[in-house]
Amino acid sequence: AWTGIPNLGCPVSKPIVAAMSGACIGGAMLFAMMADIIVADETTRFIYPEGRIGQAGGVMAGMVSRLPYKIAMELMLVGDAMDARRAYEAGLVNRIVPAGQHLAVAQEYAAKIAANAPMVMRTLKQFALATLPKGPAEQLYPNLLVLDRVRESADAAEGLAASREKRAPVFRGK
Repeated sequence: AWTGIPNLGCPVSKPIVAAMSGACIGGAMLFAMMADIIVADETTRFIYPEGRIGQAGGVMAGMVSRLPYKIAMELMLVGDAMDARRAYEAGLVNRIVPAGQHLAVAQEYAAKIAANAPMVMRTLKQFALATLPKGPAEQLYPNLLVLDRVRESADAAEGLAASREKRAPVFRGK
């Protein structure tokens, strides 16, 4: 599933505006973490329960570069829900709106961004992501994507076939 997470397994050069409502749990927290702007309605709760269920991919550790350390650690280690108000106060959420208005307000943000110069938006996002510290798993996953492409390539298959057949491989760069 990590291959679909923006700016991790799936590079995204455009700004990401997230509209959130209700429970944002586990893997959905990764999407929240990777969003550039979050509009949450007043019913939104952020929950990272992996410690309670004995599972973790490690990417969530990057939250310490996006929130104050102690708040990020509480979210990850304790696993209690963080309501929209606390998420706003901590800096995870940009705006809280009444229930049901999150999508419309997120679309307003997106429209304002879309009206700006695209090259500037991409450049600012690229520089911001390059400046943001990344946890070990965040650094690992994009490299795994590259390695997966190499392992699944026609050249990899050709190299193995040539080895089995005791012949020189004919690589095509694909």
